[in-house]
Amino acid sequence: MKTFKITNITHLLDKNSLNYNKNLIIEYIDGIYEKKTEIKPKEDLFLKTNFLTISIRRLRIKGLISVIEVNDYDINLYEKKKSNKKILQKN
Repeated sequence: MKTFKITNITHLLDKNSLNYNKNLIIEYIDGIYEKKTEIKPKEDLFLKTNFLTISIRRLRIKGLISVIEVNDYDINLYEKKKSNKKILQKN
């Protein structure tokens, strides 16, 4: 199984665009069930799957999301940065 980092990049679009700062719904298959997840602008989602679904590919072609294949080391770095930010915000 591969791990993909999916990022909503609608905040980078032109302000006159219909999709500017739009929440996106990502559809994926978990085992035999189809699931949906909403991603807000600037938000990341890590997805473990063998392949990307057509809905994810469509959003990528439209330029609404970026998809990067990552390994476990990158995921651990991301979690450490995220936990450090939460600690700094609490003070």
